[in-house]
Amino acid sequence: MMIFITAVEIIAPDNSMKKYIKFVLGLILISVMLNPIIYFFTKGEQSIIEAVESYEEMLYIGSSETIEKNTEDEKVQAFKENLDKNCDALLKDEFSGKTFKSNVECTLDMNNMTYTIDKLEVGVKDNSVKLIDKIDISINKSEETISDKAQIEDEEKIKEYLAETFKIPVEKIEIYSLEGR
Repeated sequence: MMIFITAVEIIAPDNSMKKYIKFVLGLILISVMLNPIIYFFTKGEQSIIEAVESYEEMLYIGSSETIEKNTEDEKVQAFKENLDKNCDALLKDEFSGKTFKSNVECTLDMNNMTYTIDKLEVGVKDNSVKLIDKIDISINKSEETISDKAQIEDEEKIKEYLAETFKIPVEKIEIYSLEGR
């Protein structure tokens, strides 16, 4: 349009008509510039909606089953993560002075909204200050130290608490130490 306006101005004679020609060409230029804006306000919203809908259709063609599978997997993963966090929080409330890291392996039925715990692994770290045990250098290591007995008792208490809370057998619960990790 700018090329057309420039060509008309060059061809137009230099007389009193030139200012009227410039005025008309200016009006044409303004109408050309306003046309997309007017189109946007009148029909633009509908064209944007149609473009978004066609883009969504393009994305969902043939992949709706994949999307449903992915959302199902994401729900299961989120449930397991929440179960781990809840287990950690329950243990921390019950056994203060310790840090816990849970890993719950469970079977989840999203249709009936039920779950079954297959295995529960809990890492335990004692945050209290420990005294150094007397170091005995000997070949015979058959004696258990007092701290080992206390640790075994704590593990048994944790197992019993988890078994009662989650209504699972003690055999499905495994306790390990987070000290080395």
